[in-house]
Amino acid sequence: MILFANGCSFTWGGSLEPFFDRDSNEQRLALCWPAHLGTLLGANEVVNLGEGCGSNQRILRTTFDWLAQQTPERLADTVAVIQWTDSSRYEYYCPEDYNNHQENISERWAKVKEGVCLQVGESRETSLARSQKRLETLTMQEEVYQIVANCSAIAHMFQSFGVTQYYFWSHHNHRDRYLDRPKSYFSHRFPWIDSVKLGQTDWKYDTVSPIDKHPSRQGHREIAEIIYKKIS
Repeated sequence: MILFANGCSFTWGGSLEPFFDRDSNEQRLALCWPAHLGTLLGANEVVNLGEGCGSNQRILRTTFDWLAQQTPERLADTVAVIQWTDSSRYEYYCPEDYNNHQENISERWAKVKEGVCLQVGESRETSLARSQKRLETLTMQEEVYQIVANCSAIAHMFQSFGVTQYYFWSHHNHRDRYLDRPKSYFSHRFPWIDSVKLGQTDWKYDTVSPIDKHPSRQGHREIAEIIYKKIS
């Protein structure tokens, strides 16, 4: 069995940097919930495409790229868990001349969230000022329909590629009260792991600190146990 996971820093291992060598992806990945969930499920392989500051756009794009590179046999053996992130985030593709010194094409995708624009080849001040203009007019209502579009798109991807076991969950933030309705709708159609009702969640896991809501090392283990219990 192959466990495929994708998400943002909650899946990548944000704020766990003190516990792994910055040059060792292997050490980092071993601390994150996909590794623990893979052990609980008895997976032969764990693929973790989570990335810090990543958007739901990036999750869709990189999931499609991964699916397109797999054989039908591998896809039939795949269990996928998608961790949705803040729907206000987005990404854009930097023109090639911005990044002609970069060999890795994935680095040409700029990652944007409130107050942040991560990219290469352009001044930080210029890219940040331009990227934040898009967020200034974004409304909660638009975000709700983005959730609808994202869930529908990635579910269709899995079904088209023959991945029959897939699950969704999201980390919780101040926008949750706007997402109750679409999550309630999708809970009857797509397999949401977390249950949200009136802004309350039954998820309980240890965080790095009262301010930093990233899961701690113990929190990643607890998330894996929650997911395992929900899907098994």
